[in-house]
Amino acid sequence: RERFSDCTCLVIAHRIATVIDSDAIMVLDGGKLIEFDTPAALLRKPDGYFTAMCAEYGTVMMADLQRQAEAAEARTAGMRAPVNGQDASGLTANGRAQP
Repeated sequence: RERFSDCTCLVIAHRIATVIDSDAIMVLDGGKLIEFDTPAALLRKPDGYFTAMCAEYGTVMMADLQRQAEAAEARTAGMRAPVNGQDASGLTANGRAQP
């Protein structure tokens, strides 16, 4: 995390705790982009795919994941540049990835 903090890293993880403090998360299903945003923003979507994956860990772990995601988002606030006046995430208004 420290050595590569100035780099763009693509991390493929089997454990959500590995990426919960990342700048952004891409959720793929069947090779298709389903969600893309900060971990905290994804966790704020009660019916989101990423939220459902985190919820499988149970309520105690889910609360810890939310805390870590919010702390990471607070550290990086203002660092995401808008593209054409929109969020750089490339999401539609409903938070889903554009086709």
